[in-house]
Amino acid sequence: MIRPAEPDLRPSGCDCDNCRGGDLPATPFLAPRVAHGMLLGEDDFRYLIGYPRGKHLLHQAWLHGAGVVWGYPVRLSGLNYLVIGPGLAIDPRGRDLENTATTPPVDLDRYVTEWTKEGRIPEPAGGCRPITVEAHVVAEFEGCLTDAVPAVADPCDVTRSHDEYSRVIERARVRVRYGPAPERLAGRHRRVRMLLGVLPIDDSDAGQQVRTARDAVLAAADRAVELERQVWLMACRDGLALGPAKEDWLPQPEEDAAVVLAGLRITLENVDDRWSFAEKPVVVDECVRTTLLPTDVLTSLAAALAPGLLGAAATAEEGPRVDPASVIFEDGRRTLVIPVTADLVGGTVRGNVQITTHSGSGGDRWVDEDVYDAQYEPKRTAIVVRLAYSLDDRPAGTLVRMRVRGTGGKPVMGTDPLLPLAGVVGRPSGDPVAGADAVWTFLNEPGPAPAEKEASA
Repeated sequence: MIRPAEPDLRPSGCDCDNCRGGDLPATPFLAPRVAHGMLLGEDDFRYLIGYPRGKHLLHQAWLHGAGVVWGYPVRLSGLNYLVIGPGLAIDPRGRDLENTATTPPVDLDRYVTEWTKEGRIPEPAGGCRPITVEAHVVAEFEGCLTDAVPAVADPCDVTRSHDEYSRVIERARVRVRYGPAPERLAGRHRRVRMLLGVLPIDDSDAGQQVRTARDAVLAAADRAVELERQVWLMACRDGLALGPAKEDWLPQPEEDAAVVLAGLRITLENVDDRWSFAEKPVVVDECVRTTLLPTDVLTSLAAALAPGLLGAAATAEEGPRVDPASVIFEDGRRTLVIPVTADLVGGTVRGNVQITTHSGSGGDRWVDEDVYDAQYEPKRTAIVVRLAYSLDDRPAGTLVRMRVRGTGGKPVMGTDPLLPLAGVVGRPSGDPVAGADAVWTFLNEPGPAPAEKEASA
């Protein structure tokens, strides 16, 4: 027969009268200084313990964050019992939450009865339909005093107690809380997460800063470099907005220092005016938790981004690239000077530049513009394109799309190495032999150079 545990689980062998939130000191900014001849008292030993422990908590809480490191499986046993297996986690105050053995079963029926008494769940009435209750399982820190030993009595202690606890067991206790599990990504560094697309960009001041940063990345010739720069800027602003909780030096207060292990959906039905568990009453979702990744995994993930930035077939040699951000107009916007990163074979340029426009209003198709001539000028390391007319003859706001061909049977070729055009500066590399078209768009607006709106390999 399964023997249910009390709602607040205590470590095995722990006297609950002596269990408390944490009896060990933590003084990360006050270090002990011991000198010959000093008389050391209880406070000195507390600082001796508290300084390294405080540094450990400070490091874990701020630089690693809270989450499960390994284990802590949550399994349903029978209709309404939960069994939590061994595991290790770090709570929001940097403390290690160790569970060395499978816990006694947690009776969810006790929680349902308690929540009903508190008014969180309505009292069952005749004929009412089944209801679904959301809850979540958390692990919390618990320090338990143990190993009492004889000690000299304190002169001020009228009880003249001669025993003191000599050890503190740091363990985890498991609770079930009413309501859905908190959002996993609702924590720190919102700007960085919004910039990287993990969170949606909101309408706050932080969201406006992220929009500006995102636009800077999209407009950059080398997006990888600009993205790194903007991530640093957003991280800086996020760091300026951070601060410890209340009067403490840790990010979360004690009352919020729990690690989510699983979410629960509990289906209840009315049986004789009492809530009972249905045939399939509880759905356990362990993946609402946060799992902390070790540094070697993060290093591998960072390296795995390289193909997206450098191209899956990146090579030391590739053809020249076009730099759309540096294009300039001449001759009353009749001539475009398009810089390239290396010398071209001049005879391969003619016929390989295409310009199309789309008005965006009143028209439903692209229009081919007349390219009078396209040549490579070695002195300027640029392709010079002359139109049959000025772009000022086209309406302001018209979308202009440029294409310099680097693919196909007759692409634009570089001289050293003799390879086809490799596309646009800052875009991922492709097959250096196949080449890549340089394609970008800009709005036809008066100005010295078109503002790059899009670049694609």
